[in-house]
Amino acid sequence: MILVPSLFTATTFLAVYRFIINFTDLPYSNELRNPYTKQYIRISRQISNAFKNILASLPGQHNISIIGYRYQQVLGTLVTIEVTSRKAEPKLRKIIEKAIRTGYIGGYAVGFDGFEYYTLKGH
Repeated sequence: MILVPSLFTATTFLAVYRFIINFTDLPYSNELRNPYTKQYIRISRQISNAFKNILASLPGQHNISIIGYRYQQVLGTLVTIEVTSRKAEPKLRKIIEKAIRTGYIGGYAVGFDGFEYYTLKGH
């Protein structure tokens, strides 16, 4: 039996949010340029799991993707993180900003220098 998604499922709203966060004590290396290296995979998994914990208070399912790592000479390592959801999450930015204010995400020191937030799709 083949299951075909309903029209409602196929047209379900998808909200996409992108954050750039400064991980102040994450040393940048060439390994972080290649998404297939052990270091890239390990660190991405740690950050993704930390985001899942941070977002646990929001209802629904959220997918977290690490888009990439970038070295900025003055700031350090900037991590681009994408969060997708089936619905708009107006509290998402405040929750992430609150986590940054604590100074740590997933055991890594973070700061607001270089912080960026974008809503790519959604409200």
